[in-house]
Amino acid sequence: MNIKIYFLVVTMFAFILGCSHYGTINKKVHRFVDSPQKIIWYHVAGLDEEHVSLLKYFYRDSKIGTAFENSTCMGKMWRYNLYDIRPSSVKSFISQVSGTKNVNNQCDALTFRPIWSYLKKQDYSTGFLEASSKIKTRNINTQQCGDVEFGKDVVWWKLQQPIGGLKPNQGLFHIQEQIDFQAGSTYFDKSCTNGTCYNNLNTNLKGLVQNYFERQGNYLFVIKDNSLLDSLKKKDLKGVKTNILNIESVVDYLYKLQAKNPEMLVLVTTSEPIPVELPDSGKEWKNFIENKSNLLYRKSSVLSTVWAKGVRSENFCGMFEEAEILQRVMNNYTEKRLELLGVPIM
Repeated sequence: MNIKIYFLVVTMFAFILGCSHYGTINKKVHRFVDSPQKIIWYHVAGLDEEHVSLLKYFYRDSKIGTAFENSTCMGKMWRYNLYDIRPSSVKSFISQVSGTKNVNNQCDALTFRPIWSYLKKQDYSTGFLEASSKIKTRNINTQQCGDVEFGKDVVWWKLQQPIGGLKPNQGLFHIQEQIDFQAGSTYFDKSCTNGTCYNNLNTNLKGLVQNYFERQGNYLFVIKDNSLLDSLKKKDLKGVKTNILNIESVVDYLYKLQAKNPEMLVLVTTSEPIPVELPDSGKEWKNFIENKSNLLYRKSSVLSTVWAKGVRSENFCGMFEEAEILQRVMNNYTEKRLELLGVPIM
């Protein structure tokens, strides 16, 4: 073979290998150069990684792995902003989706550009599902803040009934009905009455994925869930266990959905995490599992947790400030290199 042709073939072969950028992370095969075309962001107020350990005791066999263990990456986020060392769940969430630490009161914070206003320029559609708390201060309320950027160009679903009747740009929805949802409008779940919803978060989430998002191209689906934090604040041990099992079910569904969609990023973030005091052993554990003991905790943690699976999940390993979340979703920090049989040559 001519020497020039030989080097040309070797160079082309090396270039193909170098551009593939397949590797492993958390003992899983992972591709490092793609950008997510579909992003599902599940935000759980109150969740601490120690709560996940409770799942081991809820299962009949403690050797069964939790859905969280299928994450590509797990990281820790500093919660503090310019005003608080331990900001509320709403302030932390706004900081995460808007990329700012300058979060004081909610209405001022909602004037910052959220992630979906950037993604819109790249033809992403955005939907926001909020499992609303009965405690008003934990909800995102754009109606009370006037003309703010936060709620624009978003289809907003709330698991509650509207107070005082429907207002302009508001409607009702039921997950079994075919509705032409309009961006910039808010829809309230028909199945919710007196603070209780017949269709829970899991049911609505799966229905919206199948009936709405599967018809979209690129999209961002944000789910904000306050239910666990509410149970923790009430020191409702039974409610805490129920909510942790529900959260596990949601994460398991989202991770299985990502496995069918290689171009998807699933992000699970937390705010105002409250680590509970777990018993040591024996009868104390038995009483705890059977809801016969009191739920004890002190303050919320200064660090919150993030789990990620799928495209660009490598950006969420390590420790960083929660205001960096937006940048880590938007940016690809990997650098293309020319490799030969996995060995960098340029």
